[in-house]
Amino acid sequence: MNALEKVYADPSYRKFMEIVRTTEIPAFVKEASMEDDYDSMSGQLYADPAHRRYPLNNKANTWLSREYFMTDRKDYEPRMAALIEGRISKAAEYWQVGPAKKLTAQDPDECSVWAVHQGKPVYEVKITCGKHYKEAAEHLYNNRHAMTYDMRRSMARGLHNVPAALRSDIPADIADYLEKAAGFGMATPSIVQKTILARVVHVYRTAPELSQGLVKTAEAYKDMEVTPENLHKLAGVLDIIDRAVDLHRYYGHGHSTPEESLFQITQKMAKAVTDEGVRLANGRIVSRTALLNRRLDVDDFFRSYAGEVPYKTPEEMTDIVSSLPRGDADALLNTIGDIPELK
Repeated sequence: MNALEKVYADPSYRKFMEIVRTTEIPAFVKEASMEDDYDSMSGQLYADPAHRRYPLNNKANTWLSREYFMTDRKDYEPRMAALIEGRISKAAEYWQVGPAKKLTAQDPDECSVWAVHQGKPVYEVKITCGKHYKEAAEHLYNNRHAMTYDMRRSMARGLHNVPAALRSDIPADIADYLEKAAGFGMATPSIVQKTILARVVHVYRTAPELSQGLVKTAEAYKDMEVTPENLHKLAGVLDIIDRAVDLHRYYGHGHSTPEESLFQITQKMAKAVTDEGVRLANGRIVSRTALLNRRLDVDDFFRSYAGEVPYKTPEEMTDIVSSLPRGDADALLNTIGDIPELK
């Protein structure tokens, strides 16, 4: 798991790409290492200890945490957002992190979105208003069977780069597809294996050698690290296979495009999962809902442990629980008994 996924909930680098596009990156951030041992870091070194997000352990991470939180702030309830923002501000003052310099650009009157195949432009769509943006998004979604993976990916990324002034609201299913088609998602090894083996069912009789190759590839992903780059390469290969055996004709009609399967863990889905998990200093991730349901037991633990209950709201409780040292986290779980864990 890369650092951007672990502490910024950005597995596909989408939010980071937006930061790079709109903000001047300081030299101390460019030169910094992202190899910190985040698992062993105290929860107190995170602006959001409950989720172990936004590390503040050095100058570069504090700068990045501030920029990421500016994007994520809307996902928090106001009181918690103010608390996280305050922690980041104190860390920025301590590390002497100055204000970010935004890259200014005038909103254009029009924007071109290209469908590209193997590095060669196939056709251009001019976006001059929100109506054009919506029509282009709907065209991509409704005609994904007629486009190659390269064309779908380039067009989806182009639509993501259309300035806000030229956009309009689009249906949720189309917006979700644009995320995946642009490669702004991730997958587990299990998801990758299922995606590959779904093709085997269709080709094992007509192309046994191809079928055997797909099975070997699926087996290799048991121990292979899943990255956006190898998902991108695999999606391109599966798209070629789909077209060779005419599976692409059924995209949207019982058969998914490679990108819909391989990039299915989008930012929205990942947030829903991580919001439910509370990471403890002992490495275990417990269900937030289950923890809140055991609040009376947690209260009893703190009365015995600290002589008082040091929180009032559910957010404060999970915040404090996640910041407990490793030994105290073990003691808490031993006290409250079995509680569901998230993998």
